[in-house]
Parts: sequence; structure tokens; C-alpha cells
Amino acid sequence: VDEFSDEAMYAKGFQLQQLGRYKDALSLYLRTKTTNPGHRFAYYNSAVIYGIFEDWKEAYRWANDLIAIDDQFAKAFHYRGYVAEKLGRKTDAIGDYRRVLELDPSNQLAKEDLARLGN
Repeated sequence: VDEFSDEAMYAKGFQLQQLGRYKDALSLYLRTKTTNPGHRFAYYNSAVIYGIFEDWKEAYRWANDLIAIDDQFAKAFHYRGYVAEKLGRKTDAIGDYRRVLELDPSNQLAKEDLARLGN
């Protein structure tokens, strides 16, 4: 395996993320994205790390970018909905959770989130 391939960089980033080395992981996810602009998991995990840092605007931006490249990824809509809630954007969160259910009608977490938000 080429150590500079997008999958190798992503895998190393994921290992670092699991070890709590978030800044190092984020650096590798950014390199992964540069090598492969369509690598949805690099976008997703970047959004999650920005959420860990409580940089909700940046987490939302990464989730948006992910959805722009893969609008069928229910997990991306769910995370963006969560971040929208953190930003006080209840209407956007509800829309994202509804989209999750369009893509994955059995998603119990999205159902619970909608119920919690009064929908």
C-alpha cells in the first residue's frame, strides 16, 4: 500500500483520532481530502473533530461540504442536524433529521431527535 495514498492517510488519521490525537488526525484528513476530494469519511471525521473542539461553525461547514459530495449519506445529515442544534438552528436541525428518515426510515436516533424537538 502506498503510504501517501488517500486510504493510507485516512487510516492513519483514523488511528490518531481513536487515540485522541485530534489535531494530528485532522491534519491527515485534510491531506486525504486534497488527494481525494470525494473521500466522504475524511469530511465526516473532520466535522466530528471540529465538534469535539466545539467549533460548531466549522463542524457545520464540513458537514455541508460532505453533503455536497454525497447527498445520500444519512449519517452526514444526522451530524449536521446535531451541529445545527448546537448553533441554535432548530428548523435546520429538524430538516436534517427528516432527511435522515427519508434516506433511512428505520433510523431510531433521528426519530428520537425529531420527537425531542417536538416533531
